[in-house]
Amino acid sequence: MRDGEGTVSGERIEVVMTIEARNNYEYLLFEDLKPASLGAVELKSGGPLYVREFRSGAFPSSWEAGKVVFFIDKPPEGVWEIRYQLRAEVPGHFPALPVLEHAMYVPKIRCNGEAIRLEVKDEG
Repeated sequence: MRDGEGTVSGERIEVVMTIEARNNYEYLLFEDLKPASLGAVELKSGGPLYVREFRSGAFPSSWEAGKVVFFIDKPPEGVWEIRYQLRAEVPGHFPALPVLEHAMYVPKIRCNGEAIRLEVKDEG
């Protein structure tokens, strides 16, 4: 979904996070602050998580994920894509705040994505 685009109440939205790691890092936390009108499709942690690498290299088998907060213990250098789903629930106009990232034990390592606005229309 791009800035200003809309969806209909009840529709599923696939969230795609593209992450570029320019070094080998340890213990990263990605926090996707979902918009107020969107609800989680999976309500328990450890649900399906779809990840693919854009460049060659080994993907670690020890990635752990919740539905909105992702803890990654040792992501190797490369470009990665993480996908999960949310459901549009309440009609209205809402901001989608940027994804926030930081290294859990090295506070100087931080980054964030871009904010967008979205509209949820009544399915009527």
